[in-house]
Amino acid sequence: MSEAPSSRPRLSGALLEVGLAIAGLLVGSLVFIVLGMLDVVPTEGALGLGVRMAAGPAITLLAVAVYRKLASLVDANDRAQYGEPPPSEALFARPSLGGSIGFVVLGIAAAIGGSFVLGLGLEALGVPVEEQGAIVELIEGFKSGGEHLPIILLAVSALALAPMAEELLFRGLVFRRIASRGSSWPEAYALSAAVFAAIHTNPVGFLVYLWLGVVFAESYRRSGRLWVAMLVHTGNNAFALSLLIWG
Repeated sequence: MSEAPSSRPRLSGALLEVGLAIAGLLVGSLVFIVLGMLDVVPTEGALGLGVRMAAGPAITLLAVAVYRKLASLVDANDRAQYGEPPPSEALFARPSLGGSIGFVVLGIAAAIGGSFVLGLGLEALGVPVEEQGAIVELIEGFKSGGEHLPIILLAVSALALAPMAEELLFRGLVFRRIASRGSSWPEAYALSAAVFAAIHTNPVGFLVYLWLGVVFAESYRRSGRLWVAMLVHTGNNAFALSLLIWG
């Protein structure tokens, strides 16, 4: 009598998902670098700065496509080797539409409130959180009477493209797949939030982005709807962008 196939080790499976996300981001970044070298996209001046702001979500969306392709190969191998079913959203709650909207409001409040508290704590320790230099440069140029197109591109990226792309990758793929492949919830939260924080390349603000990653994941888990996490992400970005421009 043959033995039942063993399951993939929990931690290795979780780390594999992180590796798939990183691989996708590397491919997306490489494509953008090549396009820049070929002068397909502008890289200089105010317009080039705005394009670079919008390029982040494009890279992330390409990473989503690469991740999904690689994940389909991983799932096929796991079915053959371990007999495991593909990841699903069965572990996620599914409240009413009204309940989901409530989670949007609560999520935005948690994201903004937690970021504020963490920011105060870091400032008290002598390491105040600063926005990324490119974004500050773009906004200062706009305030001093510069072109409107770069700030429009930044707003579209921050309020629509980035929330959609980043939630598809970090919550819709990394978080969901880690959680539904037998890993514990802490692993899913920690790993998906950590890689989300790392891609923002803001070491001082790492804890703030880590908190946001947890809030966005919790919004998705509690609602079972990825658009809820996207709206929470958009609300947080809208508040931050408003402070940078008018605060």
